[in-house]
Amino acid sequence: MEGGRGRLWGFERERELLSRLIRSGRTGGCFILTGPLGVGKTTLALAFAMALVCEQKPGEGMVFCGKCRGCRAVREVRGEDFIYLFPEGKFISHETVSDHQITLRAFQRPQQLRRRLILMDECEKLNPQSANQLLKTLEEAPSYTTFLLVTDTEHLVLPTIMSRCRRILVGPAREEELRQAAGELFGEGRLPEELAPALGGRIALMTNLLETEGLVEGVLGYGSLLAEIISGREEAVSRATLLLSQLARALAETYQAREQERLVRVFGEGEKRSKLSEARKSELRRRAKAVVLELGLRLAMDRCGLEGERGRRMLMAYLRLMQDLRFNVVEATTDLDPHLILAGGVPPGAG
Repeated sequence: MEGGRGRLWGFERERELLSRLIRSGRTGGCFILTGPLGVGKTTLALAFAMALVCEQKPGEGMVFCGKCRGCRAVREVRGEDFIYLFPEGKFISHETVSDHQITLRAFQRPQQLRRRLILMDECEKLNPQSANQLLKTLEEAPSYTTFLLVTDTEHLVLPTIMSRCRRILVGPAREEELRQAAGELFGEGRLPEELAPALGGRIALMTNLLETEGLVEGVLGYGSLLAEIISGREEAVSRATLLLSQLARALAETYQAREQERLVRVFGEGEKRSKLSEARKSELRRRAKAVVLELGLRLAMDRCGLEGERGRRMLMAYLRLMQDLRFNVVEATTDLDPHLILAGGVPPGAG
């Protein structure tokens, strides 16, 4: 399913776990897929959804035909039995949950598919009212309904919701899987040797980068500038700042194109789609800037041979020079993963 080619790369451990659950029939209730930004959580959630309702390979595990009525309903986001929710602006509001009649439809038996599916992307953005509304539904959901929640910042999800979900940690792909995916989707040699480690096994992020013209080369150049700054050449700050802005703008346009596709599938071409598209633009720009900055910092650390606390101190010094970006720097729990920088205080969205 990566890149729209009907193919999954990586996720070996996750697919085996989900396959066992499908074969055992224990697929009711709520699953939450969590992992780093850009690792491909939503892709895996959609594949899981297809496997649950595929008419050609029922109950066979994480396999699906991609062509039957069930698979098409998930891929095209249509019908009464597959509901897809995501933030409309900064939050998933009470009105969003109510408009989709989640509390009602979760208890209705599926009309056409083998089960009712409710997929919620960026579930950490449920506001308190919508989260409480969802909580009661999760507590009482029938066995024929499956909730699939997706987040890259699980610490922002209400503990009461987390406690009612089966947690699926989605890990990074191996570098050889990244290279295989890049070669099959975009042609051999498109993924530079230097960039592969900086991606941290995040296939969805790699796809977005390679789809954006000139972005890979720009990110490598940005990493070089950051390495100069870390080495003490502060005169490179202005060039780095300008380049970051240009690269983030280009990546944001790719994110916005993907968002347009999603909005059209769910809402069609009406006025609501246009309003939601505008509401999401600032969020996607923040996400793009955070992604480019993180990749540049990873490349710079590698070029300068920085590890551990010394590398972190040097990076913090650089970030202080970039105050005009208005980024809030938070304490990282592990190097730069999952999040060293939260753009504007708002965690980046899902992969």
